Amino acid sequence: MKKSVLLVVLIMLLIAFSLSAEADSLTGGLSGFKPNYFITGVGDDQIKMQISFKYDLLYPFLSKIGFYLGYTQLMFWDLYSSSAPFKTIDYNPDIFWRFESGNNFAGDVIIPGFDYVQIGLLEHLSNGNSDE
Repeated sequence: MKKSVLLVVLIMLLIAFSLSAEADSLTGGLSGFKPNYFITGVGDDQIKMQISFKYDLLYPFLSKIGFYLGYTQLMFWDLYSSSAPFKTIDYNPDIFWRFESGNNFAGDVIIPGFDYVQIGLLEHLSNGNSDE
């Protein structure tokens, strides 16, 4: 059981790191979004991990328009639990528009002091449990 959980953790880490900013050119419209991290510790929540990516919905034809589908998943694991190691998994899909400084449809306009301006169109946060 412990070996399979560790294997899943390692696979998730490889996915998270492959979505970093350096891999943007290799993944097409897929890139990192919010911080990707993996934290271990002791106590109730022994592992905390977040993976996040965004996909350009108009890639490659109109990619400078900036409409994205984003997905973030935050997981809390009790690695040493024998039956249910996942304590909580939060799902956070969203759709947003991002106007990036120096890489946009308006002739690559640079916004002084900002990397981008982002407007959320739709966002959902859930842990998969019903609100009973």
